[in-house]
Amino acid sequence: AEIKLLESFLPPKMAPEETRAAVEEAIREVGASKLKDTGRVIAWLKERHDGRMDFALVRKLLCERLH
Repeated sequence: AEIKLLESFLPPKMAPEETRAAVEEAIREVGASKLKDTGRVIAWLKERHDGRMDFALVRKLLCERLH
């Protein structure tokens, strides 16, 4: 019950489709083209979506996209 109460104060998590779209936007905005650009993309995303995004999924998407 306590966990449910605490979760009600957190921002809603982004859906996987929203996360994928945000990752694509970040890649374009940062100009990422290689896997070594991952840190810059994640920093860009954290500035805009911290607390709402599953960054494990973000890393997976970046590895697939920039590999």
